[in-house]
This record gives sequence, structure tokens and C-alpha cells, in this order.
Amino acid sequence: MKIGKKFNHNYFKENFLAIDPGSEGTGLALWLLGKGPYTTKILDYAGHTWEEKCDYICMQLRYEIKQREWLRCIYCEQPQYMSTFKGHTSATSGSLYKLCTLFGRFWEISISLNKKFFPVEIPKWKGQLDKQKVKIRVDNILPGNDYKSHAIDAVGIGLYVKGLF
Repeated sequence: MKIGKKFNHNYFKENFLAIDPGSEGTGLALWLLGKGPYTTKILDYAGHTWEEKCDYICMQLRYEIKQREWLRCIYCEQPQYMSTFKGHTSATSGSLYKLCTLFGRFWEISISLNKKFFPVEIPKWKGQLDKQKVKIRVDNILPGNDYKSHAIDAVGIGLYVKGLF
């Protein structure tokens, strides 16, 4: 199923959760009824091992989804190796594996709660844009908002799903 400008299922475009997985904070943006993101949130857990942090973030995500029985669809950024200095550093540091773990667990949580799960490829939704450029583009589309660091990409993913990014 295609997303973005060619995605034709309006219900999914109008009521969905966009996720930017991150080992240093996972951004969520909940989209409702054709309005800009209804709410954003950052899931995180500091001061413990990666395994504990991952478990806690997943527990929080499960709770967020279960609180919204009407939610049918989740769009999540799919981790990808980038052949850049930053991409190589991410892969060798283990960060890419952590992202892949989160992504897989998010997919499993979504399916176990009977929600449709759609991976969103990085090159398709933002190309080579860094976080600052994503923020500028989001601010141009949705002025007057102060989205936090990890939530800004989730908002960008949501805008992409709606065909606006």
C-alpha cells in the first residue's frame, strides 16, 4: 500500500499515529480528523540499560495505543543504513541495531493490538534533510508550534502521510 500523495484511504490519513523511533527518545504525533497533530509526545527512559529502556518505551507505546481504541493505523519511520559518515558511525556504534529493535517491536505491538502498521522509508519522507531542516519545513507548514526534538520528525512523517511534506 502506498502512502504520501498517492495514498487514497482518507480514514487512514485522517486518524493515525506517526512514530519516529529513537534510542535517545521516540517521538509520537497523533493525527485526528484532518487537523494538525492533535498531540505529540516523546517516549523515553533515562538512567538504565538499553534493554530496560527499550522495554519501557515499548510499554509506553502499548499504553498510548490501547488508550485509543478507535486508532486503526500506525506509520513508523523504518531504520535504514545511510552510506554517510553519520550513517557509518550509527551502524558501528550499535545505534542502528537499537533502532531496528525498536522498529520491530513497534510493529509487533501494533499488530498484536489489531492496528495496521506502515513502514515509512526515510528517503521517501525526508530525503537528505537533517533535523533542523525538517523543523524549518514543519514550522512553515504548521507555524506557531513548538514541537520538541524527537516529536518534530513524527510530525514530519504525519505531514508526509497527508501528502503535505
